[in-house]
Amino acid sequence: MTQDGNAKPESIGILGAGCMGRGIAQVAATHGHPIHILDIDRATAEGGIQAINQRLDRMVAKGRLTAEERAECSGRLLAASSPSDLCDCSLIIEAVSENLAVKTAILSQVIPATPSETVLATNTSSLSVTELAHAIGEPTRTLGLHFFNPAPLQPLVELISTSHIDLEVVSRAEALARSWGKTVVHSADSPGFIVNRVARPFYLEAWRILEEGLATVDQIDQALRGIAGFPMGPFQLMDYLGHDLSLEVTNTLYIGSGRQHRFTPSGIQQQLVKAGSLGRKTDLGAYDYSTDPPTPAVNVKLKSLSLPAETIELLDRFTGRALTHPPESTVQQYIIARILACIINEACHVVDEHVATGKGIDTAMKLGTKHPRGPFEWLRSIGPDLCISWLNELTLHTGFSRYTSARFLLNLIRTEGPHKP
Repeated sequence: MTQDGNAKPESIGILGAGCMGRGIAQVAATHGHPIHILDIDRATAEGGIQAINQRLDRMVAKGRLTAEERAECSGRLLAASSPSDLCDCSLIIEAVSENLAVKTAILSQVIPATPSETVLATNTSSLSVTELAHAIGEPTRTLGLHFFNPAPLQPLVELISTSHIDLEVVSRAEALARSWGKTVVHSADSPGFIVNRVARPFYLEAWRILEEGLATVDQIDQALRGIAGFPMGPFQLMDYLGHDLSLEVTNTLYIGSGRQHRFTPSGIQQQLVKAGSLGRKTDLGAYDYSTDPPTPAVNVKLKSLSLPAETIELLDRFTGRALTHPPESTVQQYIIARILACIINEACHVVDEHVATGKGIDTAMKLGTKHPRGPFEWLRSIGPDLCISWLNELTLHTGFSRYTSARFLLNLIRTEGPHKP
């Protein structure tokens, strides 16, 4: 499925002409592949192609694409009338709505029309690839290729392999994604894969800090964005992505993990979604966007953060190692240390479960979520001893066992010894 320079570019089938399907189609088309887009009807697929062409026009206007290149790329985009139009495709990428039944239905329609060697990929962000592969009866040639939005701009692809996948299929899919200029990170088939799982504490701990009345929405965002170096604060990012999507991913993780307490959805976020306050797209979420600048729309009764002297000293050491310019405010230190420690700990759980490597996790988090550093890069600065001490303190402070250190983190102390600044 790789291109050798002289060979005719292989045809790619895209199932779904929505935002992700269009983005993936554009990526493949700009790299020379004929693209067959299949949706509920030909008109919908043609509408998707029209949207891609408009995006290509903007690229020409910005000087990122020549008019000739634009015409060639557009000429490779074909609207499929039926599954039989995908009969020559070497790769099918499903990019329909995040619903297992919908994904199963459309792949089941396409499979009879394609050769047995065609690779079947799903762009799911968190659903079980194994369950989908068995539902369509193709466990050896079905894998996950999770592109990030917008696909033409985001460099990361999570490649999700199941325990039944043919390794040759994995190699073919990886080589093709890399030929499109993507950075491929491998993940086992586990709820949330890498990015959505390791990023969950960024959101959930922010909600918990808010719910506990320890800080406001904007205080939490300012600590993570203005001081810790994240491109957006958690509430700003959830408003941007949509609280419906954010909650859906959390629910998938919560149920898929066997309802582990650290993935418990936020009650406040559930109320926002129920009320239709989904973020920027509804002008109301964690912030009210009818004002300029936006103002916090979720308010709680604040209480004083009271910590013993030894805990404050622990915070000083943690943030001093983690940040170039640590904050002086104890509340800001607490926000940053609590969220960073939980991100690190979740990354260690992922390694414990053989879902991904530490190097892969660092790459995925920096490319997929634009985190300023990977969890293990932070861990090397902070040290496993201090990270464990702070997680133990969080357990005492909150009374919850969700802050228990991962085995991998505990083993670092045994194998590497305490951190030496």
